[in-house]
Amino acid sequence: TSMRLAKKTRHSKRHPTEVFRMIDWGTPKNRLMCGLFYTVQLIDGFSNTQDNISGRLIDLFWQSGFTEVKQSRTSNTIFGASSIYSALKPATN
Repeated sequence: TSMRLAKKTRHSKRHPTEVFRMIDWGTPKNRLMCGLFYTVQLIDGFSNTQDNISGRLIDLFWQSGFTEVKQSRTSNTIFGASSIYSALKPATN
């Protein structure tokens, strides 16, 4: 019985989750932020920044297996809108 209990306990343990946080360029909310972000696009490339402009970063988190994806804060900067993203991902063994 103790062996069955040990197996049952081992399999019922919750796996810890990893918290992932990232600061990246968010979707510009107005023309000024879009214009300021143009400088970043010139330097980094338009194809590299398309997901930022399109607001696809949260979808990309979900597609990568993250859960509880949030854009917690957006700040206007001299180069455009900067956003803080957070998400959870189950830890792997």
